[in-house]
Amino acid sequence: MLSNSFMNNFPWLECLEPDELSRVHQDLTIKQIAKNEYVCRKGEMPEFWYGVISGLIKATNVSQGGKSITYMAIPSGSWFGESPLVRKEMVRSYDAIAMRDSVLICLPKDTFHWLLNKNIHFNHYIINQINERLFHFISMIESERFLDTNSRVAKIISGLFNQHLYPGQSTALKLSQEEVGFLTGLSRQRTNMALKKLEALGYIKISYGEVEVSDLESLKKMGDDTYQ
Repeated sequence: MLSNSFMNNFPWLECLEPDELSRVHQDLTIKQIAKNEYVCRKGEMPEFWYGVISGLIKATNVSQGGKSITYMAIPSGSWFGESPLVRKEMVRSYDAIAMRDSVLICLPKDTFHWLLNKNIHFNHYIINQINERLFHFISMIESERFLDTNSRVAKIISGLFNQHLYPGQSTALKLSQEEVGFLTGLSRQRTNMALKKLEALGYIKISYGEVEVSDLESLKKMGDDTYQ
């Protein structure tokens, strides 16, 4: 039987019937991913829906010229990779890479589709997941086009508190300055300046490998001030 702590980390499990929970428990596998290792690659057919038990994953692409773009961070407690599974003929559109040593839980595509067809609550959860993901991507495009450096960093940090995509997120984010830079696409120097500005405003506190959020509402407001 799955532990209570496991259930709390992944709330969608609570909507499953006993037979569904039993199959999920039987079919789930654990995968350890080293830092900079690929979880999956762009162009591959999807085989799993992934949950992050610990660590941090980034969804990214690199152009032929070597320029990279990071679409999202995927911290512990999050699931990703549902869209190409829902569209069965669709290949993955990005690389998923571990930003630090990570542990993933993998639900096979056949089990995913079985739940999707059998359990209306799971079906609704996945629809909401895709909807939240779409809103996130639109928001990130706006951020890159319209926001200054400080606001972009504020938006990246506050975005990790989306309770549907990242449930149970602690105010103490295990996030280094380098990782914030990767997620925003900013240089280390500009990232450092922005983090210090947010700290001076009292929105965050910075320590080694960690960002403690002190004023989430102000961070959200700063990141949502799109047309400043």
